[in-house]
Amino acid sequence: MNRRSCQNSKKETKNFWAYSFFTILAMFAAAMLQISNYIHQSTLLGDLEKNVGAITVENDNFEVKLSQSNSLANFSQYAAAQAGNYEKVDVAAVRYVHAPSEQLAKK
Repeated sequence: MNRRSCQNSKKETKNFWAYSFFTILAMFAAAMLQISNYIHQSTLLGDLEKNVGAITVENDNFEVKLSQSNSLANFSQYAAAQAGNYEKVDVAAVRYVHAPSEQLAKK
């Protein structure tokens, strides 16, 4: 081999190793970014699952309170407490206003 051919070969070898090094470095950096993103997403998912669990428990508590407040016993107590606020009216004493059949309301 002549000297020029040997120099080109060495230059090509240097270029090959330089490109290989930078390619491996870029792949390593990309892998680190993906691992970091995976850890972040995993942590976020765990936090959201905890929030869903807490909201589910709170919803169950609200359902229990709603069913307790809508029970017949509580309705009877509420009706008895509100009975003094209402006046019993004789049905015969109720008078209705008759509106024309072609109009229900006027401007």
